[in-house]
Amino acid sequence: MLGGRKEAGIGVHVLEIGDPKQVSTREIDKIIGSYTENELYTAKIEVRSEDAYSYVIVHLPNETLVFNETIAGRVGIDNAWTVLKSDVLGSSPW
Repeated sequence: MLGGRKEAGIGVHVLEIGDPKQVSTREIDKIIGSYTENELYTAKIEVRSEDAYSYVIVHLPNETLVFNETIAGRVGIDNAWTVLKSDVLGSSPW
């Protein structure tokens, strides 16, 4: 989910039993923080599993972020994030 505590910035969290666990890195939080609340209202999140890997895909207005939950469990969240683009020369979102 996208969210955060009242006094904190918005980030990506995984819901588990008990408190939500933040899985977004500082860099991902900066990307999310560049959007207004109204822009984030249009964000979509999807979860996919493919070839024994689990992904959380965050569709923002100008970026698409992918969190690889499987990689995060093996080597940590710093290596689990990717920004998808569909433009070879520019930065069009996927």
